[in-house]
Amino acid sequence: MGALRAALVATVSAACVSAYEPGALLRAPASVRADCLDLAVTPHADPALPASHVALRVDFGNRCARPVTLDLTRLAVTGVWPSHRAPLALVDPRREVEPAVLDAHRDGAETLEFAPVTDSSDAPAEVCVAFEGVVPGADAATLRCLAARPVASTAGGSPP
Repeated sequence: MGALRAALVATVSAACVSAYEPGALLRAPASVRADCLDLAVTPHADPALPASHVALRVDFGNRCARPVTLDLTRLAVTGVWPSHRAPLALVDPRREVEPAVLDAHRDGAETLEFAPVTDSSDAPAEVCVAFEGVVPGADAATLRCLAARPVASTAGGSPP
């Protein structure tokens, strides 16, 4: 997963080449506005991951005219299986993901790997993401749930 997940600081720097259009990320189903930051989470397919792990892409954009700090290590993710819910932990063995500053009117993205903290060989059907602590001002009650894996599209594909 190392190639998939570069250091957050590098991602923020590399992605900040264009101005962020305020509200653009809020069109995603699993999105939230917190302080100056818009955040959107989508499942990401990675066949190299163990079956029980989940990859999530986190897009972020700064609506304000001042820099904002974000800490994706504080993203709280819960896996939802048919029989239970359990927390998922960020997989970051080299400690590459750390708090970073996003410049005014800039955007970026990071793909993160999460693993169940309990024994599980199956992937969760759904994940729920809490944004509290990711950015100052994020509401503790803000919880967004989404499919744990990307949903296959049949548009332009073969009939079902």
